[in-house]
Amino acid sequence: PDVPATAHRTVLVYMAANNSLGNQRYDELDLAEMQDAVRNGDLGGGHLMVFRADIDGNYTLSEITAQGPVTVKTYSSSDGLTSVHAKRMSSVIDDVKAFAPADSYGLILWSHGMGWLQDGISDDFEPKAKSWGEDNRRTMNITSLRNALTGKDLDFVYFDCCYMASVEVAYELRKVTPYIIASAIELPAEGMRYDLNIAPLFAKGKADLIGAARNTFNYYDSRLGAERTCAMSVIATAGLDNLASASRAIYRASG
Repeated sequence: PDVPATAHRTVLVYMAANNSLGNQRYDELDLAEMQDAVRNGDLGGGHLMVFRADIDGNYTLSEITAQGPVTVKTYSSSDGLTSVHAKRMSSVIDDVKAFAPADSYGLILWSHGMGWLQDGISDDFEPKAKSWGEDNRRTMNITSLRNALTGKDLDFVYFDCCYMASVEVAYELRKVTPYIIASAIELPAEGMRYDLNIAPLFAKGKADLIGAARNTFNYYDSRLGAERTCAMSVIATAGLDNLASASRAIYRASG
């Protein structure tokens, strides 16, 4: 086959939706928002790819076009590799780079998130501390996430889920990406509005990560009552080693 042309940016939305979010069809709503953004020309010649583990246990990799998702690969679950397995995530990212080569790559992690602590809400499954994602009651340790993303040359990782902006998570991922966008608190199940954020994430030159975080915050800040809840952070991981050194010095001095 012909080698695909290299775009200025490819963004992969990695959807682990075999859980309550998929059961309520939030993944379908977000896919519709992505298609709206593509129709508006917000990609600027880039590629928007989606790996989706749906509520029925199907695993597909698709490119979002103005006509809708076009499946480029399907994955079998018979090998026991769920969407929250490091080998599955690593292989999907490699496939994305083969199908949609680009000068810049971004990753959006779509699912439930429990960050550094258990959520304390549900006991339907046993949540693991320091975990991301949920696929049929399985989760991914943050150390496994780090292993899956190491060497993937990601310009940013955007967590479209709850609780992932803790300093412990950021420190664990400090070597895999220069920027992390996430929330330290619970986000509404609707998550990020993709029709608002695709354009800044595909901006020419560097992605407008602050603009994307601001869009998410402003969207929820404009609501009323209990729906007016959001906190977003853009973390430059280059400073985390110095932060760890300063914290270590403070603890030693106070000990």
